Amino acid sequence: MDKRGLGLLELLGAIIIFGLMVSMLSVLISFIINASDKISEKSRANTEGMYLISTIDSKFRDFGATDYQICDDGVDCIIIESHFQYVLNEDTQSIDLETYDPALKLEFEIIDGGLYIDGIQVMLRGFTLHEESSIETTVLTNTVRIKFYFVLVSDDLSTYAFTVTKSFEIQEIPQT
Repeated sequence: MDKRGLGLLELLGAIIIFGLMVSMLSVLISFIINASDKISEKSRANTEGMYLISTIDSKFRDFGATDYQICDDGVDCIIIESHFQYVLNEDTQSIDLETYDPALKLEFEIIDGGLYIDGIQVMLRGFTLHEESSIETTVLTNTVRIKFYFVLVSDDLSTYAFTVTKSFEIQEIPQT
């Protein structure tokens, strides 16, 4: 056996095998990077969607809706009203009825790719609202059910859907 080193064919075979391994490794790394980007974007979409939902939850919880009206244009817009609330009187330690005339109002509107609450846009980072986003209102007896449907759109046009439903009872001002 000749011990002079590697022959040309052996060297070419080693280079081809090395090239195939580098090619497969680069495809694998590219796949991992793309998957990581998708996971990161989905995480950001979930963060923004949960931010929208928590903002609506907070506004409803703090407002105490007693009635509603549909906005003048009637599309993806609702105004909830609060005509009264019960408050604790610190001096007498009793619960007193506090009425509002005119009623307090809180408007929710989806327009121009954004959610507006009382005319102030809820800022979304890296996403806009798709035209399929909507606000739907249904009334059954005295229960008002408002469904907010949000479709977030990313820069690369991927979409992520979120839904939150709020409800309240229509109430007349109690007689004192």
